[in-house]
Amino acid sequence: MVPIVTTAKIVCVDKEARKKVLDAFHQIVEFSRQNEAGVLRYMVTIPLEDQSGTDLYMIEEYASAAANESHIATPPVQELLTLFGKGGILSSKPEVSTLPISYRTNSSSAIPTLSSLAIVIGRYKCEHGGSADALRKVMTESEGSKDDYVPLSDYVIMEEKESGRLKTVGIYEGWEAWEKAKNERFYMPHVMHEESTAMAIVRLRAVDGLWRK
Repeated sequence: MVPIVTTAKIVCVDKEARKKVLDAFHQIVEFSRQNEAGVLRYMVTIPLEDQSGTDLYMIEEYASAAANESHIATPPVQELLTLFGKGGILSSKPEVSTLPISYRTNSSSAIPTLSSLAIVIGRYKCEHGGSADALRKVMTESEGSKDDYVPLSDYVIMEEKESGRLKTVGIYEGWEAWEKAKNERFYMPHVMHEESTAMAIVRLRAVDGLWRK
């Protein structure tokens, strides 16, 4: 079974509405921690530069599509969906993407402290042959450069086959590690930048969640 990753951008009408949503996600985190072994990662994040106070991003990983479907049916998730449907909470429909993991690398086996992590999600328009070709090049170059890795907790790539784009979730052991990663010639995230054009890069920090390894 191939793990799948869901990313979601949620924009609330105001700070008070976001607080209600964060509280609801906390209930989901605690339920999943105790009852759902198939929920591998459930990270509640907000922008690093949280100017509006209304945005949040979810990064979720499931052991399989079945685990994802089962999670959606749980009571706390249904309560969240009910909250969304009441009105006065969301300013727009959440932007949600669910894709299987095409490639993963990491340089740390320890479970990190979520609050200390640097989290970067990206979406790329691929050049020179589309997403499949870019993915092959990234995999080849990154596998041959393990010794160059900076402190990294996890980096996953998902392929949007229909659009020919790649989505990434990079989790680093602090923002200094992320800055170093950008300057490593053969480091996978840097190779990604060379093989594609960044359409969106968002820097995040975790405020709640769970991570199983």
